[in-house]
Amino acid sequence: MNALDTTGARSEALRLPLRGSGAPTAVISLAAAGDMGFGDDGNRSRRRAWLAARGFDPDAAASADLIHSRTVLEATEPSSRGGREGDGLVTGGAGPVRSIVMTVADCMPIFVFDRGSGAFGLLHSGWKGTGILAEAVRLMRRLYGSRPESLSVTFGPCIGPCCYVVDEDRARAFEAEFGAAAVDRPDGRPRLNLVAANRALADSLGIVEPTVAGGCTCCDGRYGSFRRQGPAAFTRMAVAIGYPEAG
Repeated sequence: MNALDTTGARSEALRLPLRGSGAPTAVISLAAAGDMGFGDDGNRSRRRAWLAARGFDPDAAASADLIHSRTVLEATEPSSRGGREGDGLVTGGAGPVRSIVMTVADCMPIFVFDRGSGAFGLLHSGWKGTGILAEAVRLMRRLYGSRPESLSVTFGPCIGPCCYVVDEDRARAFEAEFGAAAVDRPDGRPRLNLVAANRALADSLGIVEPTVAGGCTCCDGRYGSFRRQGPAAFTRMAVAIGYPEAG
């Protein structure tokens, strides 16, 4: 399934689909909304305003300090400035945390919703973090009794194999863990395919029909991209999942 809807003034956000009754809202900012990175007061104000414009209460949002890992944590309290290191957060959906927010700029955001318990989560998955979906499934099973077949999972926009050229050693390691489809070699140069790798992982976990939403962040100028824009000027996009105050 592929779907993506535009929402928000001046096309500053894209809403991504999650299946199931009562599913939370999943959304990503576009480059037009500006840099959303953590650790800068100007960005913090911009990020809070962007969240509020989507209907989220910024003071009820949880976040983490990203370290390009497979670490998934439970979000039990709002944490607008991060403070906990990891690349995935999950919550039961009934406490003070009403939304989860992170940033991406070529890495894949993964949105997860348990149709059975109402728990939800958000994952930041680059090449180092691919596999974090398995950690999230295990943690949600332990904390909330989540079953893989009850999970609605959406893969958000990320860098595609059209642009993700890597060295052969990295490609071989990625291929060994996630299968031959995880690496493309259309011109002899290895290119990572994050979508294919995560599709294979989802299938092995028993997740049914994950949704793929959006295209390549490096090709599409609507998105922020580390590889296209460079380390000194790339736009970090906010990704959020949760329940707007207006419902």
